[in-house]
Amino acid sequence: MSFSDSLQLTDTNQELFAFAEWLLPSHNNSMERHDSTKSQSVTVSSTKTGPEIEFRARQRVSLACLPCRNRHVKCDSGLPTCSRCKFEGRKCKYMQSRRGGHNKIISRDIRAPCTRPPSTAPEFNHSSSLGERTNRPMDDSDSAEAAGGRANLGSPASNNSTAADRPLECYYSFFHDPHPMVLPKQQFMVRMEANGKSLEAVAAVMRYIGSLCGQYPSPDSFKSLSDNLLFSTQLPKNGFSVQALMLCSIATHWNNDKVRAREILDIASSLALDIGMHSRHFAYQHGEGSPILEESWRRTWWLLYVVDSLYAGIRHAPNFALWSVDTDVELPCEEEEFRSGNIPKPRTLIEFDHREFDAVDMVFSSFAYLIDAARILGTALAIGSNDGNPVDPAVDHADSGLVAWSLHLPDSKKEPVTEKGKVDPILFLAHMLIQTTKIYLHRPRSKLLYNSAESISKCAPPPPPEQLNNATQEAYQLHTIKVLTAAEKISKLLSLPTR
Repeated sequence: MSFSDSLQLTDTNQELFAFAEWLLPSHNNSMERHDSTKSQSVTVSSTKTGPEIEFRARQRVSLACLPCRNRHVKCDSGLPTCSRCKFEGRKCKYMQSRRGGHNKIISRDIRAPCTRPPSTAPEFNHSSSLGERTNRPMDDSDSAEAAGGRANLGSPASNNSTAADRPLECYYSFFHDPHPMVLPKQQFMVRMEANGKSLEAVAAVMRYIGSLCGQYPSPDSFKSLSDNLLFSTQLPKNGFSVQALMLCSIATHWNNDKVRAREILDIASSLALDIGMHSRHFAYQHGEGSPILEESWRRTWWLLYVVDSLYAGIRHAPNFALWSVDTDVELPCEEEEFRSGNIPKPRTLIEFDHREFDAVDMVFSSFAYLIDAARILGTALAIGSNDGNPVDPAVDHADSGLVAWSLHLPDSKKEPVTEKGKVDPILFLAHMLIQTTKIYLHRPRSKLLYNSAESISKCAPPPPPEQLNNATQEAYQLHTIKVLTAAEKISKLLSLPTR
């Protein structure tokens, strides 16, 4: 989640739903490279002299504002508003560039990247199952230090900050934002000091993921420890175990062992249902009086729901298990509120579903819109993609949900780029999921010709030959337009930087 372009995958069957590879972001994209020498920025001003204006005109404008980019028109990249937006009265907004430029003018939050181990190509054992233990020696100082940190998982001396635990630092720097489920970094480290045993399994999996993001030379040693804690010992029946299993499934899926990833996610789903995570009372009963921990439990359930839907979409399954579960878990808050610990009163699914009847437009969290996108995907999967009938009331019902999702988006959620120019990863995934579901629903019912490449990369299987003779031209044209519109919007989303 698209995002995993840096690992060598052995399977070339990358379905359209494989944008779900967001589940483990590309460490090549995550670990930004900063050049030692950067070109001097040129500030645009209305009081420029003749030579300055001439110099500015010769510069290649590489950063267009979002309105100009979406309309595919030229942009002079003016600040604070480009000339075209100023003339047309549009709201001009830029997103951050990874190469500087407007970043030197627009304020930017720069997170210090975690320190990488010496540049050695990571080794991945795709053939070994999760039950196997690979005792590969760690012959570099970084791996030795990390191993020492794991041995003293609950020791305050070794866990008083993530600076002494670089795999965890990498996890929070490059993986946590698109998967904001476990406790925020500060609260996680405090709990590690006070009760490290409760986090033993989930911390081990987080270190394994951090070793992948940080390109550690021996990620298998981290994997071996996490596998041993998850599958060779008696795992406690609690929310932290659900988090550990889900993260393990995501990492396994990213490493292209999709069958095993599905098995692990089924274990996580079964455990979540056994302990009652699908009930709103679970968060309060097991939140230990902490609003942050209560919010973490809500996020755990809903991320499990979203991941289950993505796995089903990738496999073209008729449904996903959690879609039919009756749940009243409240909706997560905004990510900034979760990070800061200022948790507002949670909103409910009923409030979300009735938002169009409110006198005032209510803005829900990005996570809430992602959850709704996953629910709509479940409706589309239940219809199927190859019934040979383009005129189907069930298809119209599913499409109405897709239309309503976009129609009721508040202005602040219509673009996955925030006012500060950053990409909201959760909202990005929500938009991607909606557009991909449109293609899944309408592609088989359109008149677009199938290409031989779709035997390798496809969203839906080709329709039966008789379908082309029975449907009306008007119905095919409608579905064709919807597919092309969704594909165009996905292209725009993919043009955004990942950081």
